[in-house]
Amino acid sequence: MNALTKSKSGNGGTSGRRPASVSSPAKSAMSMLLDADSKKGWDALNKYLPDTFLTPAARSPKGAHIYFEYKTGLSNGVRVLTDCDLRTTGGYIIAPPSSNGKGEKYYWRDGCSIREVKPAPMPDVLFDILQSGAVQADALTSANKNKGINPYIKTSSSIGDNICEKTPLTTNRQHLTTSDNIGFDKGQRDQTLYHLVWPLHKSGMPVENIEIFADFFARNCSPPFNKKETAIKIKSALDRSERQKKGLTEEIREMIVTTSCNISTTFVYNRQQVTTREDKKKVAVILNRLAKEGLLKPTCVRAGEYRIVDSQCEPQQWQDADTSSVDVWLPFELDQTAELQPGNISVIAGTKDSGKTAVLLNVAKENLTKYQVHYFSSEMGKAEFMKRVDLFPYTTAKQLEIKFYERADNFADVIKGGEGNLNVIDF
Repeated sequence: MNALTKSKSGNGGTSGRRPASVSSPAKSAMSMLLDADSKKGWDALNKYLPDTFLTPAARSPKGAHIYFEYKTGLSNGVRVLTDCDLRTTGGYIIAPPSSNGKGEKYYWRDGCSIREVKPAPMPDVLFDILQSGAVQADALTSANKNKGINPYIKTSSSIGDNICEKTPLTTNRQHLTTSDNIGFDKGQRDQTLYHLVWPLHKSGMPVENIEIFADFFARNCSPPFNKKETAIKIKSALDRSERQKKGLTEEIREMIVTTSCNISTTFVYNRQQVTTREDKKKVAVILNRLAKEGLLKPTCVRAGEYRIVDSQCEPQQWQDADTSSVDVWLPFELDQTAELQPGNISVIAGTKDSGKTAVLLNVAKENLTKYQVHYFSSEMGKAEFMKRVDLFPYTTAKQLEIKFYERADNFADVIKGGEGNLNVIDF
């Protein structure tokens, strides 16, 4: 069975154990979790979680419980990261809405209960670290228990000086490794290599220089990596580093590239599945930063709304342009004085009841032999349109092949482009 939860009654007694798989309307979620006992522990854990990571999370009196989808390969351990304990098969925790013996309650973070959110898979980087550190440490602790055998940790006064010397320790489990389980032994060296490569890669160091440092480390491990292993491990560490670097900011950038409408903080919450208060604050900060970069501009219509800056504007080869005009009939012999080019917009303005609709209906009728006419009206329905058109002499409404549409806004979305179309908008 996976991690067990322990629910406590009001008097501090144990009411029983149950598996950490809680039935929800959709599906039961088998899980394991990390228990961060302090802010320092949360900070150590949080650096391995992507900005948009969404999984069940509970607040404990000292810190937080972060649930993950169950995966084999890990065992229970204490201080597997700084101030973080791992609970999986055979382990137990106090689950919300229980309280501990001091009456301090456990409760779900907003929108992150195990009934609302499915446990997410643990990030590969974090799983690798726990597998290389926690499993080895638990095995050492179990094997040496009651045998009077002290575990060891490698130490060195300087790089390359007695780097593989072992110094016996008489202290407890947390001294088996550094705070993040970094070591030079087999089982820990992969994680250490990552911790070497990641900050160098993040700082922008060329890959060839990173490889020099990584190769030196690889040759001084116990046992050393061979050249083929070193190349594979370096590539893997660089790939993991690249995944770590890609956070919420880059995901929002990619979203903007594929979006043509205005965006708002709510729009981003929904697209990126952001639910926690902390992540919503991050979204607001990121959008403000992107606005300062010039990628977005506030619309000044609604708070938190931005328009995407379209800076793409290519020069046109105007020397090869077709200068021929469009043959369109206009009333009052306006077509004799006004020259229209393909794509032009002509506006007929006038006071109320001055006959603007009558003018447009005549434009539609007189150009039917040359164009497919599309008539958009924000006031007339099809019955009124038919009555108005039927007033033309020497013809009937059914003889006039005008395409009629009822439309009151966003005409740019519906007008018909291309050669042979004439759009009339009666607004």
